Amino acid sequence: MAPVRLSSADVAAVEHALQARGCELGTPLASEGGMSHLWLIRHRALDEQRVLKVMSPEMLAHREGLLYFEREQRTASQLGQRHPNIVRPLDFGIIANRLGYAVLPYFERGSLARLGGPPRRAGGQRALCRILGGVADALDFLATGSTPRVFVHRDVKPANVLVAELPDASQPTGILADFGLTRAVDDRATTGSGPFLSPAYAAPELWRGEEVLPATDVYAFAITVLECFAGGNPFGDLRGQAAWRAAHLGAEPAIRPPRDRRLQPLAELAHRSLRERPGQRPTAAAWRDALRTAAEAFDREERR
Repeated sequence: MAPVRLSSADVAAVEHALQARGCELGTPLASEGGMSHLWLIRHRALDEQRVLKVMSPEMLAHREGLLYFEREQRTASQLGQRHPNIVRPLDFGIIANRLGYAVLPYFERGSLARLGGPPRRAGGQRALCRILGGVADALDFLATGSTPRVFVHRDVKPANVLVAELPDASQPTGILADFGLTRAVDDRATTGSGPFLSPAYAAPELWRGEEVLPATDVYAFAITVLECFAGGNPFGDLRGQAAWRAAHLGAEPAIRPPRDRRLQPLAELAHRSLRERPGQRPTAAAWRDALRTAAEAFDREERR
């Protein structure tokens, strides 16, 4: 679902607001969601590229939409201050009383949705283990009460995993992005995501409108891992919410044994992570440890 196009007046208002903040509007970026527009922008004084995210006006047409947007940005800011693998907004606000915007760090490599197929060489597989391991660590941070509250992201998927090349790290890492559906577990609204769920990654409890727990993120993360390493969703290439709902509520995921034995524990963990009952799934910490172990196995064999 593509976002509604912004009018020329809206774009002019965005450009004016950016100029007041010392930034220049650059080229549009492809948006992998249906609720926002993305641009590459440049901060003039710092000569630094950033990303501007502008919510579609219809999302903020009511007061509830404005509160929703502000809550998303504040939540991401607070969590991003406390964990390096969570994207942190650099600025956010409302333009012309109708356009919500957020300024985000720019990651040149983009998201895992741009991976272009599973890596065939050991070096690429090791890097992918490091990237996904960083995201698993972020999910564990959200899930274990390392924050004052326990959070559920509710929209884990390759498009929401950004690949970062950190100056103090020899390997890339993954950054968890887009906290628009994130809720605290003690929030009474923490049930199914309604029309805003991502069908290919949505756990059974989301479809049923039941309570959402950290295990909901583990389910989506397992599908993300399988897509990255195997090149496809374990439930198939389906079309339409009805088909995805039926698959997640009743179909058996097709998880092929990996050719590389170092990835076998990940396949076994994915089987358990896609169980229908949330209480039977492993934790994000188990994924973090398994991905770290796999990456270290690649490291050891490379040194031989």
